[in-house]
Amino acid sequence: MNIHNILAHTNNSVGQNEPLHVHLNKVARKAGEFADAFGANEEAFFCGLLHDVGKLGDEFQIDRLKRKVTGIDHWSFGAWQALSKWKNSGAIATLAIQGHHAGLGVWGKDALGRLSPNKLSEALCVDGKTLSQVPDDILFDWLKITGISIPNHSDTIRGFDKYSIEPAAAMLDTRILFSCLTDADFLETEAHFDAPGTNQRFERPISPRLNPKQALEILLGHIANLRNNLISSKQKPADTVLEVRKDLLEICVSAGNQAQGAYTLAAPTGAGKTLAILAFALKHAKEHSLNRIVVVIPYLSIIEQTAFEYANIFKKHFGESYIIEHHSMATNEKPDNDADNENESVRLKNMRCENWDAPIIITTSVQFFESLFSNRPGACRKLHRLAKSIIIFDEVQTLPTWLAVPTLATLSRLVVRYHSTVVFSTATQPAFDFIDTIVKKHCVNGWTPSEIVSPAMQVSLFSKVRRVEAQWPDENEKVSWEQVAGWMQNNEQSLCIVNLKKHAQELTSFLRLDGKDNLFHLSTNMCPVHRQIVLDNIRGRLKNELPCHVVATQCVEAGVDIDFPVVFRSFGPLEAIVQAAGRCNRNFRYKNALMKVFNPALDSGTHGYPSGTYAQATDVTRTILKIKGGKIDINDPKVFREYFGQLYDLTTPFQNNGTRQQELETALLRGDFKTVAQLYRIIDKSGVNVVVPFIISEYDSLHDDVDRYGLRAAWVRKARYHSVSLYRPEDYAGFLELVPLAGGFKPGTPKADDWFFLLDKENTMYDSNLLGLVGAEKNWIA
Repeated sequence: MNIHNILAHTNNSVGQNEPLHVHLNKVARKAGEFADAFGANEEAFFCGLLHDVGKLGDEFQIDRLKRKVTGIDHWSFGAWQALSKWKNSGAIATLAIQGHHAGLGVWGKDALGRLSPNKLSEALCVDGKTLSQVPDDILFDWLKITGISIPNHSDTIRGFDKYSIEPAAAMLDTRILFSCLTDADFLETEAHFDAPGTNQRFERPISPRLNPKQALEILLGHIANLRNNLISSKQKPADTVLEVRKDLLEICVSAGNQAQGAYTLAAPTGAGKTLAILAFALKHAKEHSLNRIVVVIPYLSIIEQTAFEYANIFKKHFGESYIIEHHSMATNEKPDNDADNENESVRLKNMRCENWDAPIIITTSVQFFESLFSNRPGACRKLHRLAKSIIIFDEVQTLPTWLAVPTLATLSRLVVRYHSTVVFSTATQPAFDFIDTIVKKHCVNGWTPSEIVSPAMQVSLFSKVRRVEAQWPDENEKVSWEQVAGWMQNNEQSLCIVNLKKHAQELTSFLRLDGKDNLFHLSTNMCPVHRQIVLDNIRGRLKNELPCHVVATQCVEAGVDIDFPVVFRSFGPLEAIVQAAGRCNRNFRYKNALMKVFNPALDSGTHGYPSGTYAQATDVTRTILKIKGGKIDINDPKVFREYFGQLYDLTTPFQNNGTRQQELETALLRGDFKTVAQLYRIIDKSGVNVVVPFIISEYDSLHDDVDRYGLRAAWVRKARYHSVSLYRPEDYAGFLELVPLAGGFKPGTPKADDWFFLLDKENTMYDSNLLGLVGAEKNWIA
């Protein structure tokens, strides 16, 4: 047997093939390196040795490689070998090997038993596919010749022995081993096919190290410069703000020496949490020799601000590869039509996004959590990078409550097993420890985080920044939109935040009657470019003390730096009301700043806010308001614990909530990775993206580009700035004239059913002056 004739891959661009034993050994070594961070290098190494061993069969070597036949399963044979050798102890390795092309399947004796070559061959035959398998004598001879040794058992190989006790933890163990294998396989396959020359392999440049000691010195110097510049500027914040920021920074730096674990950071809006928590992370990384910092943010607007600020601090010292943004609107890929023009540094940055190969990662909640619960190779390949990392979650109160239990259980396992530190940072800290008992059903360690800022210091910080008086409505007091418009017009500068887009449109219609140019509207009915232009105009008017009246939805309640002397807020969840207060007197410029909460008078049978958890949270806020005698102190952290404690009693999954939560629990308990991935969604409803003609030249360019070259990642990144997201309707007929991007695709590119163009260049349905998208069927716009 000539081992060099047994191939893993055919010829690359320089005419060289890759022998199977070479590929297996390289993948095994790299997978082992990845798993070394959490002591599973031997297990990952053996997964690498077995993952493609099915390619030894004639079905692959002859039918697939020479005859170009598709539908050859070359991965299941290796998974069966792992299960045969290691029995139950090899269950996780078996799932990882089985799923490295098709995705993780189902844990269970029956599901794994169907990997038996005889049973699997019959099942594949029904689907018109073939199993590539190897007779025992040929496999034994080949292993002996190549020197590959598969042990009968290893103490490091972990099965699902405790699966019924902590299913979420066991599933994370599987995904991270799966991550090590799939990333190693992706990288080594790339190294072969992207070879720059004969007898060479493509090697990605080594990513820079975190270098936390130097990075912390740079950061602290930057903060000191910011403080000095603020003190000497005309826009100097009040001394109390500077004092609070100084106190919080000192607390975070000092806390960096503490042991690894789960932490919370509760601090008021404007206290400088973004840079203070980064200082904690760098000090913590230095103390515990950690590899990277992952920052998870729910809103794209905050991500872009944070990434810009971090790059401004570190880029000149550590280079462009030090920080990676990974989200749908990251402009890492040049939107050029000619791929040959793509800059090499851009290409490498795109590669590093695939597996988070950078010291600092900034990503969205959707990208992070849905990858953490995915079953797909592409989404999971980066998860091993979370080992020995610090993961910071900003505005964590946005996590859907029905997902809290499996999320916290998985993060708890990440802390205990993978030597990571997790920090939840927000001004309105959810009291997740209330559901610790339920979390322990999925990970025995539960969820009992430590506070970075002590309770006494929290009270001090929040009391120092009492910059706005909150007025609460009487229970039966109802206010019309016309009255609210009158309130706003009685002030030179005012902001009103409502719960629904249709409410924003109704209120705006009353204000629009005065015909003045000081009225602005902000909602997600406007494309991001439109919103940004409006925000710039608002900030300019506020700075120059010009009249300014803004009607907005919740899209301004986090990460939008605007400062009004008076804010009106439609009654809603407590955390939303507190965030609204953060848009009022942010810089202590006003002596009598006011936030007035009101109950809108609505037609009979209509709802004042979105259904589901949002409505439940609003009801809890009303209950707290009654308990507190009609007034809630929004600067008291104890109030948030009381509020979230009651909210979790109503909304915590797996007790008395809806069908979807029960389906998710069932899938977790039976180890059904595919179903868990389908059910675990941060954004609940399926949506479509509509490119709007706000800027006609960009609209035309996007239309021409996709018609010529098809749907590409670069196109999507650019198009998102010029699109509005809508809930997917049941009927596309009428109302909005949308055309799916069905024509002009290159052969082999997928047809998308979630991107459309609004055929309305005359702007009869897109109000470029004020409201954005209007005239759609009402159930399209929530």
